[in-house]
Amino acid sequence: MVLKRKRSESDLSFGSAFSSPQGPQTFDFAMSSPVGFPASRGFFSPSSRSSTPSHGRTMKRFRDNRPSEAEVHQRTLNLLYSAQQQCQQHQRHQQIASEIEHSPPGSVAIATAPCNTANHNHRSTYQRSLHSFWKLPSSPVPILEGTPSPHISPSDLGVATSCEDCGAGFGDGGGDDAMMDIDSCGVVDGDRNCGACGKIVCFSCSVSNLGENRRCLVCAGRRTGVDRNGWKASGVRKPVCFGSHTRTREASHAGSWYEDRPEKLASELDSYLSKVPDTIDGANMPVSGARVIIAPHAGYSYSGPCAAWAYKALDLSGAKRVFLLGPSHKYYTETCALSTFSKYETPFGDLTVDTALCDKLRETGDFSNIPVNREVEEHCLEMHLPYLWKRLEQTFGGDSGRFPPIVPIIVGVLNEAEEHTYGEVLAPYLKDPGNAFIISSDFCHWGRNYSYAPQYIDGKLQNPHGHTPIVRDLSHIDLGFGVEQSPDVTPPPLHEIIKKLDEMAMNAVESGTHGKFHKLISKTKNTVCGSHPIGVVMAALEILSEEGLADGKGKFKFIQYQRSGLVVDKKDYSVSYASAYAVL
Repeated sequence: MVLKRKRSESDLSFGSAFSSPQGPQTFDFAMSSPVGFPASRGFFSPSSRSSTPSHGRTMKRFRDNRPSEAEVHQRTLNLLYSAQQQCQQHQRHQQIASEIEHSPPGSVAIATAPCNTANHNHRSTYQRSLHSFWKLPSSPVPILEGTPSPHISPSDLGVATSCEDCGAGFGDGGGDDAMMDIDSCGVVDGDRNCGACGKIVCFSCSVSNLGENRRCLVCAGRRTGVDRNGWKASGVRKPVCFGSHTRTREASHAGSWYEDRPEKLASELDSYLSKVPDTIDGANMPVSGARVIIAPHAGYSYSGPCAAWAYKALDLSGAKRVFLLGPSHKYYTETCALSTFSKYETPFGDLTVDTALCDKLRETGDFSNIPVNREVEEHCLEMHLPYLWKRLEQTFGGDSGRFPPIVPIIVGVLNEAEEHTYGEVLAPYLKDPGNAFIISSDFCHWGRNYSYAPQYIDGKLQNPHGHTPIVRDLSHIDLGFGVEQSPDVTPPPLHEIIKKLDEMAMNAVESGTHGKFHKLISKTKNTVCGSHPIGVVMAALEILSEEGLADGKGKFKFIQYQRSGLVVDKKDYSVSYASAYAVL
């Protein structure tokens, strides 16, 4: 009779990878784990293999230690939810960085969102199943063998094929749905409906709790400041959700970038305007015929005093329509894009959009639509509206019903020829004395976070933070400091380099030659964020000049230049602001 020795504990396990868990286990996990399981659960991995034979009883111990299907299911849900939360946090960081863009170091207090400390039991009430997470049918639809599947288009079934807000097609390979293909995977038409008003909207034009409780951007309510992590339950916007041109764009930056209380905001603007002289260049303010201005779009505590110069010069006495042109900070486009809103909200009241003219411009085929959520997030046009309201009030009185409508236009990344093309489209409107134009632009953005920090290195002008050698090497630019000609010349302070670059850009604008300005920006790589809107209007003014304008008319004149701070250290950063007007 052969006796078998009872195996010891060490014989039954090979390495800590299979050790039993000590005490109760929690299932919160870190994204750094490749499969989303806690290391303490002791799951097998290649790095934990041992030379000890994998005995049958040992493998049974391992199989018994596996998590239940419910645990695997819940951890998968946790992984999906955590991925979405990280995406939202990344978006929030981008939004905060955009706000800090115009602020000197240490001047902006950033409130961080509290971490989600909800326990597993609380989360599980919302995370019911993978099918509800992705809005998939709980069981596959049976298909009879041998039966051909006829091609049926969504339109044949009465299913909506495009978003009622932005017009983007569902599954057409374009728009944000194609880039973030969450709602377009296995989603039936009913799942695209706003739960409040019933309107069919795409992913970009809606908010939802991972497919639950979908709301269009208007029905979702007003957001707190520019925080994209949540929407207020109170202060819900008026139910103007049905169809195109029936919505009001909220003043999303009121209360953060500028005052949201009408009385205080009016007092602040009056204070800025009162500090601007009543006469300039021998002319009374507003300057007669000054229907076109360039003004900055940063927070009012930084660019408000500079913008006041442009707005005090703006002549709105004959205005029947006001065009606003600005660059896109929120999405990339290579066209000019038009608003789909019917009104723009300000703390003072709503400004009406000239929807008829927007439709007429769309008919040219040269314009796209601004995505609804991007338009709400964009600040470059909104920052001009309180100033515009104030000047309209001073011109037409307190009855906002007499105010002219606005035409919001986002100008994308254009080459010189494309700027000229859009200039040709807008030239007839610029010629009309009943139209005023506001161009939104800051000037040099200097600092590592802007990938643009020109400085003298070994006697040559360089941009050490440029992404490509062409952007980094600026030695072909002569700023007139004499550093390039003589190594003995002490390089100027960094803020003087910034000022010189901005002066070169402003001089090119004042020349009235569109090509000269475009070539200068291409040469210096100066980060004038509104260079394309400026280029479009310069091209239009150049066309009018060729048709015949009196001497001195149709050219910009800069009357104010300021910066958020004077850069003295390579670690500093600043944004430049400038105001100008043109008489027609």
